[in-house]
Parts: sequence; C-alpha cells; structure tokens
Amino acid sequence: MPDTNPTLHSLIRCFACGAALSFSPAGVRLCCDGEGGSVLRNGFLIHDPGLGKSPTPEMLVRDSDARHYISHPKFPPQIDRLASFLRTHVSPGDRVLDLGCGPGPTTEMLLRAAADAVAVDFSVPSLALNARLCGALAERALFVQADLNTIQFTDSAFDGLMMADFLQHLGGKKTQRDFLDKSFRALKPGGWFYLSFFNTNMFHRLTRDRSGIRGNIGYRRTSLAEVHTMLPGGIVAENEYVMNICDQAAADRIASRLPFASLLARMAVIEGRRLR
Repeated sequence: MPDTNPTLHSLIRCFACGAALSFSPAGVRLCCDGEGGSVLRNGFLIHDPGLGKSPTPEMLVRDSDARHYISHPKFPPQIDRLASFLRTHVSPGDRVLDLGCGPGPTTEMLLRAAADAVAVDFSVPSLALNARLCGALAERALFVQADLNTIQFTDSAFDGLMMADFLQHLGGKKTQRDFLDKSFRALKPGGWFYLSFFNTNMFHRLTRDRSGIRGNIGYRRTSLAEVHTMLPGGIVAENEYVMNICDQAAADRIASRLPFASLLARMAVIEGRRLR
C-alpha cells in the first residue's frame, strides 16, 4: 500500500467535524474525536467509514470492473488529449485534485509531471490498482475513498483540478451544478482545470438517450453549452472541444476538427482557470 503524503490530509475536511483533517504520525485523527470521522486504513484515507457498509449497485459494478476499466477502447483518445494538456499546465510541486480517478492512469500522469496528487474515488479496488500503477511515485499522493457528492475540501487549496469522465454519473443538473461549485472552490485563484463529460450527440438526441441507467450505472449526458451554464462565477473556459468520435487517438484528433463534430462525439472537454 502507498505511503501517503501527510501534508495533503489538511486539504480535505473531516467527515465528522468538517475541520481540516489532521492525523498523528501513528495515524490517530487529531481534528476531532467524533464517531464516524475520517480514518486512515491500509494506506488509504477513508473519508466516510460508513460508505462501504451498504454499497450501491454502482459501487459493486465499479469494484468488479476496476481491473479492466482502462482497457476500454474509449481511453486512447482521452489519454492522448490529457497528456497534451498536462504538458502545458502542470508545474513541479503543483497540488492537484484528481476527482473520480478510478484505477488510473491520470494520477500516475500527474505524479510523473512532478505534481502532488489527491486522488479520490468511491471504489477501493480502483484506488488500490491506481496506487499500484503509480508505484514509488505514490509517495507523493493521497488516495481517498469518498462519495464525490459529499466530500468537502479546504477552499483555494489546489493548483489544479482534474474532473475526467464522471460528471455524467453524479445525478441531475442541480447535483452536477452543486458538485462543480464545491469543486471549483477548492481551486486556487489562477489555478487550472480539466473537465470532460458525456456529450449529447446526434444519435443520443434521435434515440432520446440523454439519461438513464446502464449496467447499474446512472448517467446524464450534457453539452458544452449546458455545462457552461453550470460553471460558477470566476471560472473561465480557455479551450473546449469534443472527442471520442474514433477510438484511435490520431484519427480522433482529425475527426474532432471536422464541421459538426459535436453531432458525432461521445465526449466533450472544457479546459480553463479560476480567475478569482
């Protein structure tokens, strides 16, 4: 299991008391003595110890699929675009919040770029695979099991914010908006962000497949225009595009520049910064 970076704990608020998390060298929680508070367990931070006691159908699917998740054919174009973004945005020593990190490989990419990372997901098997993929680099990361809709962070704590390929699974528009508002508060003024999500393309419009449940995983597709309406004040989009028209990275880059690409793309991306 990874050795977690103790300086990263204080960027997360305790589930019991809401204060910045603090632990002794022995792993004893110091911020409060309330029952049900966040704990360190087997090298991971368990934000809400009650989360796994009654796993949802989606949690069971994510746990079961963790080992094969990143072999999905949709990932080569996504990883290609993300690698390009990180090369121009991550600086050594950046503290980056990697939300919905899954089994990787985003966290490893951040660590290889010399950033420190707080990697959050509700699937412990996914976190374990992610930590294993990171290897010795995991010493600069904190792996956190948490519900993305309930975890809270210290305001203006992170230099970068990764939100890749999960916004569609959080719930309805209000839930998505509340999540974005909370997450952007954790970003420092001037800090960068990367946000990707299910795009509503022509096929989904024709089949009325904008939301539903598939394989026990709920989803709600959006569009670039709609997500813009959900961004809080002070957040500026510097670049946006669609992707995942093709499963090969080079071909997808070409296809995504074609006229009406948004009518075909499965994913959309917004890149930008927090101004204030």
